[in-house]
Amino acid sequence: MPSISGSSATNTITFQSQSGNAADVILKFTASASASNYVAQLSNASFVTFKNISFTPDGATYNRAIQVVNRADGLTFENLRITLPTTNSGTEERAAILLRPSLSSNIRFINNIITGGSHGIFHVGNSTNLSPGTVFTGNTLTDVYYRPAYFQYMAGGIFNNNTITHSGVSQGRLLWFGS
Repeated sequence: MPSISGSSATNTITFQSQSGNAADVILKFTASASASNYVAQLSNASFVTFKNISFTPDGATYNRAIQVVNRADGLTFENLRITLPTTNSGTEERAAILLRPSLSSNIRFINNIITGGSHGIFHVGNSTNLSPGTVFTGNTLTDVYYRPAYFQYMAGGIFNNNTITHSGVSQGRLLWFGS
């Protein structure tokens, strides 16, 4: 999804289940190559919210739920249910939410449930212009093999009330929040 003209902090774009129940809207995709490895991709997106939706990528090798590239500002991922296949791989190709924007600010992860995959939430900002306003609260990450939660090049942030259950391997950290 490219930038949407007219979106702003007061005029947000929201994709959500009409019933408010994530189980009622299930988005699936079976990727067969790295270039199409996402159920949803945001590029140069601002003021977009995904709320009360389930994502279940089905690919054998490529099974990323959400990918964010280029610029990203004011994105909210709330009450999502993301289920990835169990893996013993550390590749980013199997990340639930992968953000590698050129610039980003005010990215929020609130009350999501992520199960499986190699990376739960993986957000790498810009090493020169750190990403302000990151919120990671109320999330539950279970059986994510390699990096349940990884944040790099952030300018502060809020991290609270999250539950990470991890039995795989990690780079010595279940959560990494630094520059």
